[in-house]
Amino acid sequence: MEKEKRPKATRVKARYCITIDEDLFDEIDAYCFEHQYRYRSHGVANLVRLGLARAAELEGKKK
Repeated sequence: MEKEKRPKATRVKARYCITIDEDLFDEIDAYCFEHQYRYRSHGVANLVRLGLARAAELEGKKK
């Protein structure tokens, strides 16, 4: 069954909690600052998207 897509303004955002070491946290913070994300969560979400795209690329899958 395919999920029904809602307009962006009405989409509910899921929350996800992870534990990372301080060095990785500092790297993420620096990335968010460097790319001028207003909220750290936006930067982290973009890093996840980039990582998933790269993983798919390495596995030979295209989106």
